[in-house]
Amino acid sequence: MRIRSYDIQHIGCILFLVYIFLYDLSNALLGNWVSLIVVILAEALCFASIQKGEQRYKVPKIYLKKILPWLFFALLFVIPRNQLAARNIYFSTIRWLMAVLLMCMIAYKNEEYEHITRSICVIGFLHVLATWVLYFVPSLYKGLYKIWGEWPVGTAKGQLVYKAGLTGHYSRSAIALISVLLILTAAVTVYLQKKEMATRFTFTRTAVTAALFVLTLGALFLTAKRSALLFGLGAMVLGYVAYGNKKNSFLRLVVIMAAMLAAVLILSRFLAPVRIVIDRFLELGSDSSTINRLKMWRIALELFAEHPVIGIGWEGFKYQYYLKIGAQSAGAYDFLDAHNVYLQVLAETGITGFALYCFCVFSTFMTTLKLLKAKDRIARDADKIAVLYAFMYQVYYILYCVTGNCLYDITFVHYAIANGLVYGVYTKTVMAGKTDPYRVKAAAFQNAMKTNSIKINAM
Repeated sequence: MRIRSYDIQHIGCILFLVYIFLYDLSNALLGNWVSLIVVILAEALCFASIQKGEQRYKVPKIYLKKILPWLFFALLFVIPRNQLAARNIYFSTIRWLMAVLLMCMIAYKNEEYEHITRSICVIGFLHVLATWVLYFVPSLYKGLYKIWGEWPVGTAKGQLVYKAGLTGHYSRSAIALISVLLILTAAVTVYLQKKEMATRFTFTRTAVTAALFVLTLGALFLTAKRSALLFGLGAMVLGYVAYGNKKNSFLRLVVIMAAMLAAVLILSRFLAPVRIVIDRFLELGSDSSTINRLKMWRIALELFAEHPVIGIGWEGFKYQYYLKIGAQSAGAYDFLDAHNVYLQVLAETGITGFALYCFCVFSTFMTTLKLLKAKDRIARDADKIAVLYAFMYQVYYILYCVTGNCLYDITFVHYAIANGLVYGVYTKTVMAGKTDPYRVKAAAFQNAMKTNSIKINAM
């Protein structure tokens, strides 16, 4: 039987997605390095599919234009002066580089994107099911407790095990859930905008997707992760507005937000998890988490002031934080990142690395925004869903960088996949239209205006 290059790529992508969604379990059961070997195997399969394809010798300039800034950032700031490598710690840096490489390969092999988004939903939905099952039957967590050897962070020493789901930290459970939620949001939004909504198939597909969306949103609420809820919902709102019909999208948005707020307030009277979420938002600014993060941010600014041009080296902040605060004061925050990517990048790579990083992030975001504005030129629904998902995830990532460690933890892998989807659709659209899709749309509009003007003058 002949194996197609697409089949090889699909197997590689599934292996990689299984790893990032079951990250804690794979590391606990197999060990970090065995898990990393699986990731390298997955990348090798994706690369083999590219070499097997017909376009292996063609590298479009538009593709290089989007990918090269990330490669320059890796070569100039991530690999040299790496403070983890200086301490013989390589795992997280290799994982970061593998994420960038996967981003490049997804963008290059720009086809069949619905299988990537569907695989994310199917594999990621395991976390949704686990969250709900553990909420109703918490005793099932005994098996996972034996794997971790301790209660996960954020579960109140085992009283709220559903918050962590299949992970060893409730934050990583939220990271997995947000990807599934944003893809389902993108799918529902695209389906609702279709003119043939009245057909039975489209209606059924939209209804099923909406039901899965509700389950996933509920699971995210159960984690009580403030940043995921706040930034995730913000990304969903902006995505809906950016994609929808401008005439009625704002009114629909107001109605939806009002209904969601009313539902949360009503449910808080009957469900303890909803009350926990509200209480966490009410204590924002006065809790220990906020106070410790303010210390981190102050030290990051001090380090930037001491090394303003090239910084202290990649992943160096955590060690400097430990030295500046001291073991007694640092407490649970020993050897952790700054919980603000922008300040940490300033401290570790200086103004030069910070400028390049911001260029990578915001130029990618502008590319995605261009595609959304020219969405009528994207023929397939799967590509529209991929672009809208990427837009929402990029918004979530940009916002979460203010309070989280997105560039340094598993979030960056999800972000890299979203970027790869955008680069691929953009390259495919540009190659088909021989120019920038946004400029094509603008040119078409100008031509239409000229035509109308000629008709008016003729009259």
